Amino acid sequence: MAIENSVKCTATHPTSRFTGAEYHAWVGPMEERLTRLHGARLLDIETPAGGHTRATRGRVTLDSGDRVFIKMAGDKRTAAALRAEYLVYSSIRADWLPRLISWDDGDAPLLVLEDLSDSRWPPPWPESEVKKLL
Repeated sequence: MAIENSVKCTATHPTSRFTGAEYHAWVGPMEERLTRLHGARLLDIETPAGGHTRATRGRVTLDSGDRVFIKMAGDKRTAAALRAEYLVYSSIRADWLPRLISWDDGDAPLLVLEDLSDSRWPPPWPESEVKKLL
């Protein structure tokens, strides 16, 4: 499947923009996998700055209207870390944990999670929220 120019790539930090070969190297394979897993095409990718691994990650909007957060391994070490992360998400269900949407293993595992970017992220912590955690 060829990458069409209709895919919008937004960066939340100038250094996280994907251009040329970098963009096509991961967006094409990821788009094909998302289409296969969800039956929806990729419309937009927002890539956050930072991170602790070489995983490619971002908030993705699909043509179905769904928004998800994706992580795709960039090397063997990150692939192993994503497999461990998948085990956690597939084993634990909790209000404070993003819901596992889908998983696609392989040389570059793809983890698809519930997008929590519209959630409230304290601080400040109201007293009522602190009591829920204790």
